[in-house]
Amino acid sequence: MLNKKKLQTGEPDADPFLIALAKSEGAIIITQEKKDPSNKIPMVASYYGVKSIDLHEFLEERKLKFIKEQ
Repeated sequence: MLNKKKLQTGEPDADPFLIALAKSEGAIIITQEKKDPSNKIPMVASYYGVKSIDLHEFLEERKLKFIKEQ
């Protein structure tokens, strides 16, 4: 749930546990959240130095593809 006060002031308001764990483990967060709103995971993660990517970027980085079997 969005914290309206933080949204208005532009303060970070994403999932703190997810970002803290990723930072402590040196992990990358895979999320489908848009990077535009300042209080969503991608922007807050970036603020704390944690990389976040979407599923498409994840597959691209690992040179993976979805293949339809016949």
